[in-house]
Amino acid sequence: MGWSFGGAAVVEACIADSRFKAGINIDGWPYGELFNSSKTITQHFMMIRSEAEDEMENIISDLVFEKIENSAYILSIENAWHTNFWDFPLFFKIYKYFGYWGPIDPLRLLEIERVYIIDFFNQHLKEKM
Repeated sequence: MGWSFGGAAVVEACIADSRFKAGINIDGWPYGELFNSSKTITQHFMMIRSEAEDEMENIISDLVFEKIENSAYILSIENAWHTNFWDFPLFFKIYKYFGYWGPIDPLRLLEIERVYIIDFFNQHLKEKM
């Protein structure tokens, strides 16, 4: 699991190594040799992404989904921008007024992520339904 460049690394890691059982990309745009190859993602995979700011968000999601051979999920969070997903909004709330991230409350975003990530990993790593 990773955010931004870390999310891109998750995509590459899952393509490179079948020992991973599942992966979560949090708002990362994948790139790299393996992503650009014909190899696929065989693991269960989830993408958590910011609200689509433009058509590129949808294009990137479609490119990743085309590579996934197993169960795949996408969670697009309204009012969240890419910069909402790091810890900064939790500690320096003043930057919200400078337009540095989207309007979603940081604690609300954290709760949404917590619920979906735990459920995904419980289902695909612990095999709990």
